Amino acid sequence: INKSNPNDIVYFTDDGSNPTFDSNGSPIGNTRRYISTLRPNKTTTIKAISVKKFGDNSFYSSVVEQTVTFNLQKPQILPSNSDIYEDSVDITISHPVDGVSIYYTTDGSEPNRNSNLDNGKFTINTIGQTIVKAIAVKDGFTDSGISEKDYEIIDAPPNPAITSTGNIN
Repeated sequence: INKSNPNDIVYFTDDGSNPTFDSNGSPIGNTRRYISTLRPNKTTTIKAISVKKFGDNSFYSSVVEQTVTFNLQKPQILPSNSDIYEDSVDITISHPVDGVSIYYTTDGSEPNRNSNLDNGKFTINTIGQTIVKAIAVKDGFTDSGISEKDYEIIDAPPNPAITSTGNIN
């Protein structure tokens, strides 16, 4: 929040409501005096008003509003290299922000909040190509973009058979 005049007093809210004052000009509700930099940790609508006092009189500016949006980064799908695996591969999807939910698909479709909810590691063991796509979501944040990895599972070759047909000296 920037003050146009250093002598002005700025009041703000961070819950989307307008700053309010009682009949004596004191802030009420969620209205707080701005003192230092605000550091919201989720998407937040800040409304602010500047107050200029002359003796017993107060003059109020119009309310200004700004929404600060936090976008989640894409989740990380491991193993990170799309490759060919024999029989199966264990997949882990992670995100650095605490409390996110990660949703994924294994059929190449776009994941959403109705897709599979990640609960740790899962295994792909279907022969052929599998496309894993994942998103991270958390209340108060904009959903992440989609991460995507392509894995191919092949049958392991059969073990060779060794047979003996003669005498060994």
